Amino acid sequence: MTAAGLLMAGAGLVLAAGSAAGQHPTRADARWDAWLGCWQPAGAPSGAKTPLMCVVPASGHSAVDLLTVAGGKVTAREHIDANGERVADTRQGCTGWQSAQWSRDHERVYLHADYTCDNGVHRASTSLIAMSNDGEFMDVQGLQAGKKGGVRVLTYREAQNPGPLPPEVANAIGDRAMAVEAGRVAASAPLRASDIAEASQRLDAPVVEAWLVNRGGEMTVSAKELEDLANAGVPGRITDIMVALAYPQRYALRPGGPEGAGQYASAPTASQVVSAA
Repeated sequence: MTAAGLLMAGAGLVLAAGSAAGQHPTRADARWDAWLGCWQPAGAPSGAKTPLMCVVPASGHSAVDLLTVAGGKVTAREHIDANGERVADTRQGCTGWQSAQWSRDHERVYLHADYTCDNGVHRASTSLIAMSNDGEFMDVQGLQAGKKGGVRVLTYREAQNPGPLPPEVANAIGDRAMAVEAGRVAASAPLRASDIAEASQRLDAPVVEAWLVNRGGEMTVSAKELEDLANAGVPGRITDIMVALAYPQRYALRPGGPEGAGQYASAPTASQVVSAA
């Protein structure tokens, strides 16, 4: 497969596929509450019968399964255990490892993967699972394959009328509506400078940029915090975006890159801060 083909193959949520189907624990690690349930692409027309992505508890230290559900059946399954450990993996002609780890405040998950493929192409990714300002599931994926790199942002909204669900999905989610709502409120709270400093240490800069540009909402940041971030090595492009979010009446964010969900924008992430005047 060419580097371009690898670039379009996806990253982020592809962790340890092949977990056996069956009964899941009735209760997940509470840190996953915000993401439990069934989701559909945010850009899908109302009433469209698009496949669902359902997040259910799974066996492991801090694990969930991400199930693709179409026509009332599970058609694909991915397993994520946010325990910080590297998991050896071989898939689709590539061999390497992948890992997932919680942020310090347990409101985001950082994902890393590194593969070498049979054709000699090296493929590495840093990605983020987070919640947007208005409670949408965000999957921000950064990928470097050979000499080509890019970032894409996938967003999902809660499926209001998911239709018939497989028993393993319906039984696993159970009645946790209050806990799920509380988790989503917490995960969509305004960001702090310390959140961005941590993300900048864990992720490639274009992934952090894409997250901030697409997350929505405003933030508060002081001159002292900006100075501390600069001293900590946070790139200027990221602090520029923070300033634009803090002063929306003076600056506007103009996302760039190709239109349409699931497309990678050439790295670095195409986002610009422009004067609103």
